[in-house]
Amino acid sequence: MRVSNSLPFEFQFAASDDLLAVLVKRTEEVLDRLTKLETALASVSNCRNAQDWYSTAAAAKALGLAEFTVRNYCRLGRIRGEKKGSGRGRYQSWVVPHAEIERVQREGLLPLCRLATP
Repeated sequence: MRVSNSLPFEFQFAASDDLLAVLVKRTEEVLDRLTKLETALASVSNCRNAQDWYSTAAAAKALGLAEFTVRNYCRLGRIRGEKKGSGRGRYQSWVVPHAEIERVQREGLLPLCRLATP
């Protein structure tokens, strides 16, 4: 059994046009807000200063570890760091690239490599 609508066809059509207009208006508002959010996010990400190389102290802070632990992990090869001149004569200090800090945060430490002993 079909249930007939009590509204005339012309009124139903007009109501669907109004609904469509409201949906289009709301969609445009949502897209405008999304554009504003993307702009704000881009400005915030540009404000964060990402260095190319981090000292062991800065890397330790970013990773939530002690500075000694970061130096030790660099020495053991669990964090890929490099020795760079520190401006203190011939003594060099460990530095960690930004990409390595992101990798450690994402994937964790590298496995400990055991050296083969004869």
